[in-house]
Amino acid sequence: MVIYLSKCLVLTLNLAYTLGLTDFDFVCVDGTIIKATNSPFNVIYYEDALVLIKNLKSDSPSSEAIDDLRRPARKFYYNSVMTTERKLELLKKMIEIMDNNGKNKIRAFDIDSRSMQTKKGHKEPSYNMQLVTDTQSKLICAVHISQHPTDHHELPPTMNKAVENLPTKPHKVSADTIYKQESTLQYLEKERYDGIIPDQGQNRINQGKIPDNLFHKDNFTYNFDKDTFQCPSGETLNHKSTTYEESKDDKNTKIRVKSYYNYNACKNCKYQDSCTSPSQSHRVIQERGSDLSLEMKNKMNTKEYQEKYKKRGSTAESPNGTLKDQYHINQIISRGQEDKENKITLRAVAYNLRAIFNKILEADDTINFKNLVKYHIDDYMLEIIQEFDDIKFKLTELKKSKSITKE
Repeated sequence: MVIYLSKCLVLTLNLAYTLGLTDFDFVCVDGTIIKATNSPFNVIYYEDALVLIKNLKSDSPSSEAIDDLRRPARKFYYNSVMTTERKLELLKKMIEIMDNNGKNKIRAFDIDSRSMQTKKGHKEPSYNMQLVTDTQSKLICAVHISQHPTDHHELPPTMNKAVENLPTKPHKVSADTIYKQESTLQYLEKERYDGIIPDQGQNRINQGKIPDNLFHKDNFTYNFDKDTFQCPSGETLNHKSTTYEESKDDKNTKIRVKSYYNYNACKNCKYQDSCTSPSQSHRVIQERGSDLSLEMKNKMNTKEYQEKYKKRGSTAESPNGTLKDQYHINQIISRGQEDKENKITLRAVAYNLRAIFNKILEADDTINFKNLVKYHIDDYMLEIIQEFDDIKFKLTELKKSKSITKE
């Protein structure tokens, strides 16, 4: 079903491109946690799942065994909407997920959801929603629903979806600091994107959170061409050693750590007591990451790329807020990762159509433009309607064959 709704999203993007509303040259990636349709207490335990399977397969199920089950498991067993085959299919998947995760319970309604920490600080069944948004038109270019609780490695799969949807491949891609991972930087280089991603120190400066401590690492300036750091007192720290440490995300990956210091300069510096701890004879600055990471750091130190990054705030976060506040995506009743992506993609189609019509209303009131708009709107709206007719037809056929049921 995702493919049909994605086609509708593609039509809205093609319409905007044809009307000249955007060239999709510069896009932003951003993520947010959204709720799954499942109470944290509505869970089925491993042992209950085994009892359910045994009795669903049995010609003479034990009513006593069913009555001894916890309430969610009993409710699952007596669900009159689902077929026995569908119940066994879901239970088999539940067992498989619990075995893989080493858990003894799973959510009864939305087994694809994962426990994620919300902005309020507590954990609940959720998904990670990733959006690609065009900076010029503010249109949503792709929706990607992930089971990963953080955004660290979500840029490549999300951008791949955007490229499939868009009439032309973007050149510039902006994202927040959390996306600055080695695998992401390698992906950006391979796909020849101009990445715009600050590191943590640069992000703090962008937010106006300048450290009070003059000798904080953020106040040490990196020179990419010379591969040196300059300390706040004007001394140069040279690259002295390189080591490798195990990645926290991937034990098979080694992270390069470059150390910079200037022993003689620190020894004679009047600020030594303020800059170093009592146990240190000199200050050492460490830079983790590859040359790609240092190159990105150097690029983000320039005024040109700092100005480009500013476009991300109004571009990336606006659709997330609109989908939550106006399209109520946290209240969507859905079962499973694919169903969640389907229903949010449908709302992204509505969001894009609304944005396009607003752009048209803001445009110059000329006869030629009116005719162009009328022709393309009629053409694309007909295609969108046809896509929805195809979706309805496919659903009808699936229901007839009992491949899916209302749940």
